[in-house]
Amino acid sequence: MLEVYDSDYREADIVDIDAAFSKLILEADDNMNNLVKSIDGGTLIDSYTFFDRFGVKLYVSELSTGCKAAICVYCNPDKIVDLQECGLNARDAIFNYCENGMVLLHDFGVTIVDEKIRKTAISYAGHEYSISTFNEVVL
Repeated sequence: MLEVYDSDYREADIVDIDAAFSKLILEADDNMNNLVKSIDGGTLIDSYTFFDRFGVKLYVSELSTGCKAAICVYCNPDKIVDLQECGLNARDAIFNYCENGMVLLHDFGVTIVDEKIRKTAISYAGHEYSISTFNEVVL
């Protein structure tokens, strides 16, 4: 379950996305590749490199901050990750692809694009939602 917290009531465990990402030992899998493809338009090659949207081979340290945040959510399901520096595409990818994790959401004014992928619930303020009901009720 993806747990969502409001910045008025909780603090994040991971605020410095680049620092947290640099400590990860990535094990590239389909879920992580879906995040990279959805956010940066790239494809993971292995734990250290990826092809960007133009086919250029780069180190994973060159992924966008939003993509790094999504990977932090995926790899650290027991820590609250601050999404302050994420763009909307990264936030949407997290809601669509990360089945477990915790996020600190700052912007409750923009609806989430529902790619009809998520089958698990989103938890917020003691209630469970699908993306569509989260958009309707919370956002």
